[in-house]
Amino acid sequence: EFKDDNIFAVTELIRRGVSTKELHEKTMITEYFLKAFENIVKMENKIKENKGDLEVLKEAKKMGFSDKYIAKLWETSEIEVYNTESRTA
Repeated sequence: EFKDDNIFAVTELIRRGVSTKELHEKTMITEYFLKAFENIVKMENKIKENKGDLEVLKEAKKMGFSDKYIAKLWETSEIEVYNTESRTA
């Protein structure tokens, strides 16, 4: 049975290292869909590991990450993310 919080649970399992193949076998969610979640988790990690990096910021924004979420991952304020982004304008 699908519940609204299933997506969050699946994403957390990917963060904890559960493979998309194993998740597919247990949930029957298509591997293509699970790979999309895996890509989001990989980008989260890339953002965390590259605080203040303009190129990573651009890539994250193209994927749809908000300034607020990037700020959380960078452990800074939204305004700092905005200021980093606006340096290219």
